[in-house]
Amino acid sequence: MSREVVKMAAELINTEGVVLNTEAELINTEETGFNTEADSINTEETGFNTDADSINAEEIEFNAEAFSVQKKLRIDNLIDCSAFFLSIFSIH
Repeated sequence: MSREVVKMAAELINTEGVVLNTEAELINTEETGFNTEADSINTEETGFNTDADSINAEEIEFNAEAFSVQKKLRIDNLIDCSAFFLSIFSIH
């Protein structure tokens, strides 16, 4: 009888060990979930950087357009100056 009690106690200890292992697996699963959330945050941050890159690209295009406008204004000013000098010389 004492041998059966020892055997039952050993089985209970083994069962508790299985439960403990199951709890450890649950903790590991939760940690994996946390890492997945961190990966999602990193993905969102990358998306934010992509948006910033797009904004920079638009600013570069805008600056190129502004440069074209300045270039056109300079050409118009040259034409106006040329016309002014031609009018002075044609009067005399």
